[in-house]
Amino acid sequence: MHICFATRLTEHLGIQLLSAICKEAGHRVSHVFDPGLESAGVLPGSWLPAWLNTDEQTVQAILDSGAKIVGMNVEINTFSWTVELAQKLKAANPNLLVAVGGVHATTVPAVVMDFPCFDYLCVGEGDEALPELLARLDAGSPTLDIPNIWARADDGTVVQNPVRPLLKSLDDLPFFDKSIHYDLVPEMSHEYHTNTSRGCVYSCSFCFYQPIQQVYGGRFRNMRSPENVCRELEQAVAQYPSIRTVTFHDEVFTANKRWLREFAALWPERVGLPFSVITHPDLVDEEAAALLGQAGCAHCIMGTQTVNQASRDMLARTETSEDVRRAVTELRRHGIWTVVDHILGIPGETAQDQDDALLFYSEIKPDVIKAFFLTYLPGTDMNQVGIDAGTWTLDKLKEAERGHIDSWLFKGVGDMPEWRSYYQLYTLFTVVPPELMHFAVRHKLHRAMKLMDGLWLPSIFLIPRVAQSLIGGREEQPRSYLNYLKGLFRYAAEVRFADRPVATRAVKAAMRPSRRFRWRGTPFSTPRGPG
Repeated sequence: MHICFATRLTEHLGIQLLSAICKEAGHRVSHVFDPGLESAGVLPGSWLPAWLNTDEQTVQAILDSGAKIVGMNVEINTFSWTVELAQKLKAANPNLLVAVGGVHATTVPAVVMDFPCFDYLCVGEGDEALPELLARLDAGSPTLDIPNIWARADDGTVVQNPVRPLLKSLDDLPFFDKSIHYDLVPEMSHEYHTNTSRGCVYSCSFCFYQPIQQVYGGRFRNMRSPENVCRELEQAVAQYPSIRTVTFHDEVFTANKRWLREFAALWPERVGLPFSVITHPDLVDEEAAALLGQAGCAHCIMGTQTVNQASRDMLARTETSEDVRRAVTELRRHGIWTVVDHILGIPGETAQDQDDALLFYSEIKPDVIKAFFLTYLPGTDMNQVGIDAGTWTLDKLKEAERGHIDSWLFKGVGDMPEWRSYYQLYTLFTVVPPELMHFAVRHKLHRAMKLMDGLWLPSIFLIPRVAQSLIGGREEQPRSYLNYLKGLFRYAAEVRFADRPVATRAVKAAMRPSRRFRWRGTPFSTPRGPG
C-alpha cells in the first residue's frame, strides 16, 4: 500500500516514526512537507504570509504522489488547516482515503470524525494500528474492526473501536525516519529531536496528557533503554554530521533515577553531544542534577507555572516553592542552562501574584523565564475551572474542539492584554540582572511597563535573548531556531516559485545551506520505500 504523509511547519516525531514503521512493513511511503510560514507567527502583516502560502502546491504534490491514502497528524493548532487540506483533496479525488491521528484526534475523536473528509481516525498509539489498516486495505479486507481505529462505513456512519493495550517495549520500534524532513530542509538537522519515553507520571489539569491518560485508564510512562537511545544517535550522527545538539521531548526526563544513572554513564562515551531535557521540579535533586551534568546536559526546562499555592492546587501541581528553589539551584550549580515555564492568566491570580513570582525568580535566578498565556485545551479539567471562574465558556470550548482557538501559544491573538506588561518583564528577565529586577519590583518601577501595552510587539523582547546566544552565549536553542527559520524560508520560496526557474536559482544562491549540511532533497519529496 502506498501512503503519503503530510506535515507542516516543523518536523513531527510521530509521523517520522510511522514512516519508519510503514517502510519496515514493506509499504511505499511518500511525504509532502508544507512550510506553513504563515502559521509560524514570524511574518508581519497579512500580504506576505498570503503571498508565501503554499497550500495549493501541497494539495497538488499529494495528488501527484499517487498514494492511495494520506496520513496526517492533528493538533489543535493544525486542525483547521488539516480539514481544509482534506476537503480539497477529496474534491480533487473522492477515492483518495484520508486518515488522521494525534493528540487532538485522540482527545475529541467524535468532533474530528464529524467532518466527512476523514475516512479513518487513530485514537492513541498508531504503531500497530496503522500498519494493520494498510495491510487490510492492500488485501481488500474489511477495515471496520481494527483496534484504535475509528472508521467511516459506506453509509457514512462512524464505527468506533476500543484501544489496544499500550506498547510496552519501545525498543522494538524502528528509529525515527528523519530523511522525510532533513532531505528537504537540511537545516533542521542542526537540532536533533527525539524522545526516550512515552507518557507522564503527573496529570496536570491544563496539560494535553490528561485526556490521553483518560483514554488508557490512568497515568503511564513507558521507556526506551539508554542503549537503544545511544544507538539511535550514533546512527543519526553518522548519517547527518551536521547535528550539533539533541533535544529530548520526554515530559519528565528524570523520572527514573536508575535509568538516568545508566544513561549518564553511556551518553558521554557513545554520543557526547550536548542535549536539552524537560522535567519537573519534584524530580530534580542533587543526584539528578549531577547525573545530568555528568552526561552533558546543557539545557533544562521545568514547569513552575506559578508561585501561588492555591493556583498550584488548581493546576494539580505537586511541587512547592522550595522544590523549585532546590531544582534551579542544583541545575545551575552543575552548569545547566535553566529555563522555567510560567503561566499568565490563571483564574483568580492578580498583579500581586505576578510581583511575588518576579521577586521569587529574582532570588533563585533561573537563566530564562518562558511566559505563556493560559490555554484551555479540550479534554482537560481546566475547562470546568475556567467556566466556573467566568474566564472561559462552553461555546469557546466547542470552538476550540473544532480547532478555532484564540491562543498566543498556538499563534492566535489571545495574548490577554491585561498581562502584556508582565509577559514582557518575564521575557526581559534573561538580560536584566536579577538584583535590578528585584529592586524594580520592590519599588514598583516595573509597573511602568504598562505604558507599552499598546505597543504589543512581543518578538522585540526576544531579541536580547537571541543576541546573547549568537554572540557566544551558552544557550543553543535560539541559534538553532534562527538556522531552522532560514532553511524554512528557503524551502518555502523554492516551493512557492517552483514554476519560476530563475527565481528558484536565485533563492538557492542566496540562502544555500551551509556546507556542513547535507543537501539531497528537492521541493517536496519523492516516494520512498518498496515500490
